[in-house]
Amino acid sequence: MAPSFGKVDLVVTLGASDQIQLLTGDGKGAFTPQTAINVGAKKPISMALGDLTGDGKLDAVVGHLAGNGFTVFINAAGVLGSPSNQVLNAFANITSVALADAQSTYQVAPNTHIWRRKERS
Repeated sequence: MAPSFGKVDLVVTLGASDQIQLLTGDGKGAFTPQTAINVGAKKPISMALGDLTGDGKLDAVVGHLAGNGFTVFINAAGVLGSPSNQVLNAFANITSVALADAQSTYQVAPNTHIWRRKERS
C-alpha cells in the first residue's frame, strides 16, 4: 500500500479485470486511484488485510473464484510486492477471506470492526 502517513487507504478487488486496486486516502473522505495490481486470470472477489509478517505493515490476502486458492501480497516499504499464489487443491471458488490468530483470544476493539488481542487477566 502506498504510504499515506496515518490516513486510511482503500484496496478493492476488480474481478472483471483480474486486478486489485489501491486508492490512497486524503484524510477528508476522498480517495485517489493509484496502482492497479494484476492478480492473474483468477477473478478476485474478496480480500483481507493484516500484518502477516510481523513488521507492522498491512499485507493483503485475496480470495479468487478461479485458480483454486488465494493470493498473498506482502507490503514492502509501503508498496504491495509480487503476488504469491497459494493453491488449495481440495477447494475452489473462494468467496470470502478472513485473517485471525485462530490459536489466540481476540475481541473487537470498542467502536470499531477491528479485532485486537484480548488482554489476559
